[in-house]
Amino acid sequence: MDEPRAVRDRLCHGGWDEVALAGVTDLPWDRSLEILAPVVGRLSFGEELELRAVLSRQSGFATQAATFFVDEAWNRRYGRDAETPLAPLIRWEAVQRKAPAAKWPSRFQRGLEHLRDGDSREKLESKERERVVHLLASALCAAALWRPDADEEGKPASVLVQQRIAMGRRLGTLRQHVRNISRMAQFCTVSFGYGWFRQPRDFFDLISSRLAEPCGKHVPRALFNSVIFAEQAAELEEGLRLSKNQGVRNFLKEVESAGGWKTGRVVKKAQPFGVVMILALEDLVMRSAAQAYMRWYAWIKLLKVWAALRWSDLQGIPNDFLHLRHEGVLEGKITRSKAGKRVEVMYFYVAPEAFLL
Repeated sequence: MDEPRAVRDRLCHGGWDEVALAGVTDLPWDRSLEILAPVVGRLSFGEELELRAVLSRQSGFATQAATFFVDEAWNRRYGRDAETPLAPLIRWEAVQRKAPAAKWPSRFQRGLEHLRDGDSREKLESKERERVVHLLASALCAAALWRPDADEEGKPASVLVQQRIAMGRRLGTLRQHVRNISRMAQFCTVSFGYGWFRQPRDFFDLISSRLAEPCGKHVPRALFNSVIFAEQAAELEEGLRLSKNQGVRNFLKEVESAGGWKTGRVVKKAQPFGVVMILALEDLVMRSAAQAYMRWYAWIKLLKVWAALRWSDLQGIPNDFLHLRHEGVLEGKITRSKAGKRVEVMYFYVAPEAFLL
């Protein structure tokens, strides 16, 4: 049976098309009726049923994909990719700007999360460093700069001899050099047909291509430092090292001193809380009528301020590690790893006088 046109005609005359009606389908019926009352007027029992039927038919617009809104008549006249009235609401670029971004933790970070009190971090770092050293050896071999010593196999010092290419660098430094060396070797292979720079002009072309992207001001110097590291790790002779070429050094200085550099990324820094905000948090914590979750969250914010904790420190404070002494002092300990080589326990204390109110 065809849909009665009394209510639908009033909605269309008032500017309420299918897309607009889809916006009120998720609201309670009383609220939807209140919004549509200036258009549909006073409804009888039958007209109210008609309005319910109209809204139920438009609910699909709120859940269908973008292609659902492009009918065949629109497609024949304007094309399927033409912007529909709903397109600004479902544009993917706007979603990318507003949606929260998450970064998947690395293998090493996931391993750190499973360490317990007293477990050695050095063993985990040593295993990860061996993996990165193997990647460095593969990158140097791909660049035709280094080959493993076959004569050293089986000897007592063979492992250290093969790993000498790391030159005692820290794990984070090795990762950065491995990335840069692999990318430079790939650039040389694609651009010149050989795995590494043979003349200063090759390095100039690499820097020029990076500047055209554009890149940050620190990128040319970082690439040059990786060139120095690769040549030292491969134990090249002094006369064959590109890093010793004075023309390359002069070129790098000119690039760094040139004007027009775009500012690098803005370093995000935690803003200090104002005294008024601290007072507001304390008031919320002590307000018994407030929701328990809001009071708990405000107390967590205050705890970070009192103990000067980082955001990750809270992940290493189980409830059992918080103790309230008889004199009113709050004692806690952090099990998160700090800058040392082992997972250490750090204690913190909050005095009763920490409250400003």
